[in-house]
Amino acid sequence: MKKAKKIIVMSLATTMLLGSTLTAHAATPQYKPLSEYGYTGVPKITVKLPDSYQTGISNAVEDAVKDLDIKLLNTTTITRATYIHSNVFYSKSRLNIQWNAVDDATSYEIKITKADGTEHIYTTENNWLTVNQASDEFVTGCLKQKVGTNWESATVAVRAVKDNGSVYSLWSEKAAISCNAIH
Repeated sequence: MKKAKKIIVMSLATTMLLGSTLTAHAATPQYKPLSEYGYTGVPKITVKLPDSYQTGISNAVEDAVKDLDIKLLNTTTITRATYIHSNVFYSKSRLNIQWNAVDDATSYEIKITKADGTEHIYTTENNWLTVNQASDEFVTGCLKQKVGTNWESATVAVRAVKDNGSVYSLWSEKAAISCNAIH
């Protein structure tokens, strides 16, 4: 055990030494661009640590990771992501998102990301979310935005939450929000 600690300390000290830089102020020549010396790019410098150091670092990382107690809920799968806009017969435009329920989840976070990068996160205890346009300014116009010459849809991702955020799932894969009209 002492030998392993000694290797870890030595490898960390060597890494710090190799990664540090020293600045000399007294006799530093005036800087000239590398192009004046005939170089067109910065040369690639590779430092290879001895295998014993590399093994010590790898072992230290493995030991640190195996002691972590990471608990994750299962990841959700989005089954519906639709924006239904109003017309003459129906006057409430709304966003409807549905996903599979996750065992032990006490709530869900739903992240809507528009094409311009703006995001909004909703929270619900259900495995579905409906947001009316009239009650939320973020949910407007089919959630589509013009990017260049194309119209791009917003995306949605969902994650499960347990006990007010003590445990999460990973975010689901993003799904594009489709735009449908009732006729």
